[in-house]
Amino acid sequence: PGNPVSAMVSFELLARPAVRRMGGHRSLERVVVPAIADTDLRRQPDGKTHFLRALVSLDKVGAWHVQPVAGQDSHQLQAMADANALAVLPDGDGVEEGGLVDVILTDPDRLSAEPLPTGTRPW
Repeated sequence: PGNPVSAMVSFELLARPAVRRMGGHRSLERVVVPAIADTDLRRQPDGKTHFLRALVSLDKVGAWHVQPVAGQDSHQLQAMADANALAVLPDGDGVEEGGLVDVILTDPDRLSAEPLPTGTRPW
């Protein structure tokens, strides 16, 4: 991919596991967890899986929550920097608020203890 965020997501999904395997690691993939969508995660059907840059948090009872970060276009690096996960949206219309979606934890060290208000950063 030519856009920076597309290249970063492709690296996470394809190159990172290959580099880990070549380095002798047995754990190749990032952790994937089901999370509750705190807002609608909409998309247009196009035959592809979309990877939405997102913030994931845990609530007081241990449930995962996810919300998108602002600026999802593939040239917007701030969204990638703000995200700690990728929400996996299969082909279709997306996930409604309250629905479950798989998320790939890309930066588990930045998880917060409670869901974050929309538009905020975890630091």
